[in-house]
Amino acid sequence: MFKKNDEFTLALTGNFRRKAKEYFSDCEVLVEKIGRREFRKSNAKDIVYYYVDYCGE
Repeated sequence: MFKKNDEFTLALTGNFRRKAKEYFSDCEVLVEKIGRREFRKSNAKDIVYYYVDYCGE
């Protein structure tokens, strides 16, 4: 995964939830949804779409 201005992508290996929460830390609602397991690694595209729709600049 990657955000608009990032040079590198986020690796989906290892502790996905921890990495995703840190990566998307500027979007509190999304971090909460990841923490509650509403979003998982299996629907990573949906996480990006949610970020763009609700937290993107």
